[in-house]
Amino acid sequence: MDRRYASLVLLLHPNRGRPRTLYIRRVLFYLVVLAVLAGVPGAIWGAFELGQVWREQSIAHLEDQADRLAAEKARTQDQLAQLRDRVGELESAKAIRSGEVRKLRQLMSDLQGRINDLQDEVGFYRSILDPEKASRDASVKDLHVRPVDGAGQDYAYTFKLVQGVAKKDPVRGYVRLAVAYLDADHEEKTLFFPEGSRYRKRGQKVEFRYFQNFSGRIELPEKAEPLRVTVQLYARHSLGELLSQTHAWEKLVQAQGKEDSDAAQKT
Repeated sequence: MDRRYASLVLLLHPNRGRPRTLYIRRVLFYLVVLAVLAGVPGAIWGAFELGQVWREQSIAHLEDQADRLAAEKARTQDQLAQLRDRVGELESAKAIRSGEVRKLRQLMSDLQGRINDLQDEVGFYRSILDPEKASRDASVKDLHVRPVDGAGQDYAYTFKLVQGVAKKDPVRGYVRLAVAYLDADHEEKTLFFPEGSRYRKRGQKVEFRYFQNFSGRIELPEKAEPLRVTVQLYARHSLGELLSQTHAWEKLVQAQGKEDSDAAQKT
């Protein structure tokens, strides 16, 4: 028989081998079997108890984490409510400031209109105090030339004709602007505005007592170099010249630039 199975055979068959050795082996065998049979349920019970402890610890940890998350959620909701209140306050303040700004702009517009009216009155009374201008049919006041944004050599103009105080009848006629400039060949040329007013009767119609405001647009060639602007006033029927007042272009543009800069600083 193979020696590997000899000990097992002797243990299971007590009549073979020495009696003492057989009893010892049998006892050892039964002890091992008993230990195995007793240890398996204990191991299972121990594993169960260990699982219960781990489960309780896990549940406690999860409950603590849930409590922390709930507290953090409550703090976040409080912060969100505070931020909403702050946003509401800022929107209210913005609305109030917006209303104040609109009121200020309206007030500035009203004041500017009042200033323009006062300037008209001052211009008129200055003509009364000037004996030389009193005998004239009319004179030019507040001539402004302003470039039109993004329009190349296009300009907007405004001016006012004021009647001489010595004149009792209304001024009637036609007025135009004559703009002298250098072209690309440096030759001096003249254009009349409004367009088509090369003929005197095609100018803007004039009929006023005391004063009248005028405005229009100047469109020059792309490479033109403006030199001067002349305001020309002609009688309605005879087309005789009543007024010819010339202004240097550069001074007009510089004066307008200074006014725009002052206005920007004020705002």
